[in-house]
Amino acid sequence: MQADGRDIRFVSADGTELPYWIESGINTASTSIWVKIPSIPAHGSVTIYMYYGNPTAAPQSSGRDTMLIYEDMNAAPSGSLKGSAYYDEDHGYVVLTQAIRDRRGYLCYYYENLPEKYKGFMIKFRFKTWGGSGADAIWAAIYDRGWSGTLEDVVYGGYHFTFDEYQNRIAFTRSTVSNGPPLASYSVTNIDNGEWHNATIIYYEGHAMIYYDGALVVDHTDSSYPTYSSNFGNYIIFGGRTGGSTNWHVIDEIAVAAYVYPEPSVTIGAEEVYAANITVHITVKNSDGNTFQNVKVQICYAGSPYSEGITDENGKVSLECVPGIATVRVLINEKVVYEEEITITYDNQEIEVATNFSIVIASPSSEITSVKVSNPVPILSVFFAAIPLLAFRRRRAIQTWVAIVLAIIITIAIAVPIYLWVSSFTAPSEAFRPTKFTIPDWSVNTTRVDLTLKNLGEYTDALHTIYLKLGSETVLRYDEDTIVCVVTTDGVTYTHLGNIKLKPGAVITIIIPYSLQKGITYTVKIVGKANTIAETEIIG
Repeated sequence: MQADGRDIRFVSADGTELPYWIESGINTASTSIWVKIPSIPAHGSVTIYMYYGNPTAAPQSSGRDTMLIYEDMNAAPSGSLKGSAYYDEDHGYVVLTQAIRDRRGYLCYYYENLPEKYKGFMIKFRFKTWGGSGADAIWAAIYDRGWSGTLEDVVYGGYHFTFDEYQNRIAFTRSTVSNGPPLASYSVTNIDNGEWHNATIIYYEGHAMIYYDGALVVDHTDSSYPTYSSNFGNYIIFGGRTGGSTNWHVIDEIAVAAYVYPEPSVTIGAEEVYAANITVHITVKNSDGNTFQNVKVQICYAGSPYSEGITDENGKVSLECVPGIATVRVLINEKVVYEEEITITYDNQEIEVATNFSIVIASPSSEITSVKVSNPVPILSVFFAAIPLLAFRRRRAIQTWVAIVLAIIITIAIAVPIYLWVSSFTAPSEAFRPTKFTIPDWSVNTTRVDLTLKNLGEYTDALHTIYLKLGSETVLRYDEDTIVCVVTTDGVTYTHLGNIKLKPGAVITIIIPYSLQKGITYTVKIVGKANTIAETEIIG
């Protein structure tokens, strides 16, 4: 499973994907995930499946698609803002009231036939009150017939769940008069302390439980529910108000779900491995378009290999994978010589990978020559930094002295870069001398030639040209500018063929992707910069 649970999916028995919301604790023992199931028969059960493990899956957790109401307040809420309520985009919450006297703010949600459809709710939100003289309250309401005129304890047909800093209580009420007695309450004094508080309300057919900052503080059943429920309306409301005293009242992170009692039980079955892999066919070619045989290819997700295989005589390998964005890697001697991002979209997809080099040279004893180019910029900067001194005209004696110094600096600044530039062309290159190259071993696959080249002589020479001939015809030629991939025990580098030098005793393997005609004799000729030559015949 991915660390953030993005690969989780829930599916019904008929294969329909189900909306879900990861509420908290992903990848812990207390993970909370809500799944929207169309229906569960009375005294019956349904089977759903949870899938995970797809490394390319995009996150699909959605509170808005799963819950009856869900507001993370990253955008304006979907409910109607009434009275003094407004959405504060800068802070990402709804302000029900500012700390101004006699304000009433409401966030309202209307549902047709709400009482018939829903007998219970689970309501979660967080709220904060502060910054005034201590009044009045914030509340959640269910089954109200409207919002106008309602207060925390003035109910219009439904039930209210109040967090009342004026009366220092949390209450379950259906009172119809201001400050009227609740059905049940809990005394508390820290409601308006300017800190965020978490409220959870669980209601079902007249029975209410109110949790405040995780603690159960009210647990009560309305004995008049059977007759009182005839008053119910179609609103779910979140409200706040001030009176003669004031406070800010803000609300955030609202989640409301349908609720039944007893809650459905869940049984988790055995884990099964779901074979959702598809197959792609990858062909590896070099920069000349010749296929690479007998190289390892990996498909990787998030940097980890998912599947791997060896290319056949056509440079092709078939690998299992899952749809999405992946990385394909080409390995020689267990070193990654090339990789690129690919998009996998369907089963039996053909994918061609072209490397950025023509041939491979593998050996722990090969050495790459390098050319060090001097940088004249620091010296030139002295010249340009001195230019402002030309404008110095304060006194004639100083001016004369400055002119002499500047003449010297300018001469050096111009002469040195020119010298370095010219010397880069005229300086003698590294001395290579004719020596003795030999090709003691070779092997041929259908589309790959491996040559062992050894320096048996006493001197160092660098590679210049590699020829593959069929009779008098040159069918393949790599010159000193050919890009090669060099694989050593230290890693992988890319350079020109002419930068490969062999000291006395050095041995390298040259890997050339090319399709030889079966049973036909070819000639391989390798020439060094000092005209050292190694030549042998190979048979396709």
